[in-house]
Amino acid sequence: MIYLPQALWLAVAVIAATTAPAHAYLDPGTGSIILQAIIGGLAMGAVTARLYWDKIMVFFKRRPAAPGSRENSDAD
Repeated sequence: MIYLPQALWLAVAVIAATTAPAHAYLDPGTGSIILQAIIGGLAMGAVTARLYWDKIMVFFKRRPAAPGSRENSDAD
């Protein structure tokens, strides 16, 4: 029985082995699109990091001890 990951790798290998040279032309607009994708990816990563940074800081933030708790008493 072939599992999905093995079948996927087999399909990729067959496709890669049977491709022919494309002799494609990349016009200047293609470089612009690639640059926009890179800049957009960096912006997305920065926004995502900023959102998660706030959540991480809230999780690790020390909360003040409640009055009458053991941490606040001097009865050690």
